[in-house]
Amino acid sequence: MFSWLKNLFVGESQSAGGAIHHRPAARPPAPPKFIAPAEAPPSQAITGRGLSFHADLIPKLLHEHRVVLELYGQILHNATVKDWGKVAPMLAQFKKGLSDHLLDEAVRLYVYLQKSVEDEESRALIRNFRTEMEGIGRVVIKVLDRFEDVAKSPYLQELFEAEWRGLGAVLGDRIAREEKTLYPLYA
Repeated sequence: MFSWLKNLFVGESQSAGGAIHHRPAARPPAPPKFIAPAEAPPSQAITGRGLSFHADLIPKLLHEHRVVLELYGQILHNATVKDWGKVAPMLAQFKKGLSDHLLDEAVRLYVYLQKSVEDEESRALIRNFRTEMEGIGRVVIKVLDRFEDVAKSPYLQELFEAEWRGLGAVLGDRIAREEKTLYPLYA
């Protein structure tokens, strides 16, 4: 669903000044060695080392990515056609959905993965993903808070579309890397 949006943003980054720069796609690192949990029915959690494996976690996170990307596209469309009355409540919905998703990743994915991989190199990769996502999350929430009153401010409306596209570039790249490199480690 909106895979075009994800593909559109892979290979772009945003500089501190807000400009979007194209960069070549990075080669994904070699997959770390993973201690696979025993097979379990999707509805059951597997507990080991004080943490639980949830067979339904990755499908849930992937679904949340699709929802976030779809909402991103709807917000961009409404901003493009200057329907600011729809943009503001959708931004609140986006913020809640993304915050819930980030919390789920932090609590259920990253902690489990860091305790389940065998070598320090793999743990470092997971720590880097987590640290990067925490930083991206803070920036995204800051942007969402900044544009909270976009429906009432012509000044914010003028800035919104370019900043929203830049945010989409960062999120699209991050989602693609998570799905390609990080999520397969959990399965």
